[in-house]
Amino acid sequence: MDDAANDTVVVIRNPAGARAGLGVLIDQTRVLTCAHVVEHARDPERRTRPDAQATSAEHGQGPEVGDATSADEGDEGPEHHVRVEILRRDRDGDHGLMDVLASVSDWDPPGDRDLAVLTLPGPVPDGVLPAQVTRQNAGIDRWPQRLRVFGYPAGRPRGQWTEVRAIGVVDGGRTQLNTVDEALPSVRAGYSGSPVRDPGTGEVVALVTEAPAGGPSRESLAIPAPMIRDFLRASAGGVPAGTGGARRDPSTRRPSSTAASRRRPDRAYAPAGELTVLHLSDLHFGGAHGFGGEGLTDGDRRQDTLIGRLHTDLGKLADAHGLWPDLVVVTGDLTQQATPREFEQASDFLGSLTDAVGLPRHRLVMVPGNHDISRAASQAYAADEESLGREPGPPFARKWRNYRTMFRQFYADQPAGPGTGPPLFVPEQQPWTLFELPELKVAVAGLNSTMADSHRD
Repeated sequence: MDDAANDTVVVIRNPAGARAGLGVLIDQTRVLTCAHVVEHARDPERRTRPDAQATSAEHGQGPEVGDATSADEGDEGPEHHVRVEILRRDRDGDHGLMDVLASVSDWDPPGDRDLAVLTLPGPVPDGVLPAQVTRQNAGIDRWPQRLRVFGYPAGRPRGQWTEVRAIGVVDGGRTQLNTVDEALPSVRAGYSGSPVRDPGTGEVVALVTEAPAGGPSRESLAIPAPMIRDFLRASAGGVPAGTGGARRDPSTRRPSSTAASRRRPDRAYAPAGELTVLHLSDLHFGGAHGFGGEGLTDGDRRQDTLIGRLHTDLGKLADAHGLWPDLVVVTGDLTQQATPREFEQASDFLGSLTDAVGLPRHRLVMVPGNHDISRAASQAYAADEESLGREPGPPFARKWRNYRTMFRQFYADQPAGPGTGPPLFVPEQQPWTLFELPELKVAVAGLNSTMADSHRD
C-alpha cells in the first residue's frame, strides 16, 4: 500500500476555517469530494441532502431538508471557490502542504450523485501522490473484508482511521458500510467526502457520503468507484481531442523540412480499423549521446540531431505512404545516468516529437528503463534508513525521483485526453502506468521493468 498517498489528507474548510468535510486528491491539480461538502463549505447554515431520510456523514444531526440544487441554478455551481487545505500526516503530526482557494470545476448535486471536483490553482508539491480510483468493477462480495477510512470524529482533532466492511447496495447505487469493530469510531460525523481504501492496494473503492438518520450507529453509505468513474468521465467531456497546451517556439526546435510542415489529415476513430504506432527505445540522452549536433554548418547541425533525422524520416513516410503516427510509444532508457539535465533533454525531444507529428502529449506513452533510475538517490535513501536504525527495502522509490519529476511536468503541459485524467506514475502502488486513450478506443498498460533495480545491482 502506498503510504505517501494514504498519509495525504485533503480538508475542505468553510469561511470561518472549520472543517466542512474531506476530499481526495485524484491528480496533481484536482480534488474529488461530495457536492454537499462544497455546499457546507460555502454556507455552513445551508445543508442540502439527497432526501428527507438522510444526513451527511460530516454533519450527523439532521440538517434542514432542501431541494438539490444544480450547478446551473444561480451561483450554486462550478464558478464558486472553496478553501482547500492539503496536509501530510506523520508521527510528528500534520504538516500543511497547501492552503488555497480551489474552483468548483465539476458538479453533480446532492440529489443525484453528490460529487464535485475542485481544481487547485497550481500543482501539488513534489512527492505528494494522488490516489488511484480503482478500475475494478467487481461486486462488493469481491471487496476486502476490511476497508480503511480516515476522518475527524468528535474528540479526535488529529483524526482517526477506522475500518469498515461493505454490506450491500441500497437504492441509488450507494454502498452500505458498517464499522467492523464497535470500539472503532463509526463513519459518520467527521468522515464526509473521505476516500474508502483497499488496505492491500491503497486504491479508492468508494467515497463516504451520508448516513441514514436514525439508523444503526455503525452504518453509513458511500459512492462506489464505478459511479465515481462515470462522473469523472462526464466531467472531462468538454476537452476536445488533440487540444494543445503551451508550446515553445517551433523555430528553435525543428528543422525547416519536417513532417510538421505538412498538414496532418483528419482521422475518425469509431473504432479505428488499424493504428499507426511509432515505437522508440534507448534514446540515452546525456553527454555521450550519439546525435550531438556537431556539424560544420547550421544545416548540418540541425540534421545531425536525433530529432532532425527522425523528422526527415517521418516526412518521407508521410509523403510516400500517407503514414502518420496515431500513438508514440517510448520504452525505456530515455537517459544515460538519470540526471535532471538528461531528463530535461529527453523531455525537450519528446515535446518536439509530438509537435512534429501533430499529436497532443497524452498520445505519447513512456516507461522507464534501467538507465532512468538514479542509483545515487537509491543509495542515499538506504543510507538515510540505516542512519535511523531501519532496514532499507524495495522498491527504493527515491530512485525514480528525477524520472517522476520529468513525467509529471511533461504531461502537465497539456490537458489530458477526453474523459480521463493525466497518466499517473505511482510505482509504489502498482508496477505499471495506465494510459487511457478513449478517442482511439485504446488503453496501454506500460509495464515498469525497473521495480527490482537499485544501487545494489
